[in-house]
Amino acid sequence: MLTHYFTFDTSKTLFWKRLIAQFIDFILISLIVTTYSIWYGNHGMGNWMLIWGYLFYSILMDAYASGTIGKWIMGLRVIMIAPSNSKLLTAFYRNYMKILLSIIGFDILLVPFIRGFSGIHNRVAQTRVIKK
Repeated sequence: MLTHYFTFDTSKTLFWKRLIAQFIDFILISLIVTTYSIWYGNHGMGNWMLIWGYLFYSILMDAYASGTIGKWIMGLRVIMIAPSNSKLLTAFYRNYMKILLSIIGFDILLVPFIRGFSGIHNRVAQTRVIKK
């Protein structure tokens, strides 16, 4: 089992690093979507392009690079608890649930206040975010 290879930290420091990493990723995707909209014309699809762009970016980066650029900058990475599962499918579950729960604002309210809680999206996908 992978628990022998890392320490699962749920400190507020890790929470803030994760939040800053997500902000960095959001800024990066926003710049790409804005640039695309300027070059090819905005046809009222900016918000949808932002959501889908963020989803595809997060899925591919989590599956093939163990985390997004924001996580790299903040010294974090995503690991799978059940390595027998498909990396791409696991990354899809994790990021789809993250976006869905962010829309209703539920997950972000629980993470900083409950020790040991890493987010419903991580539980569903059987992943953890750890310090490098």
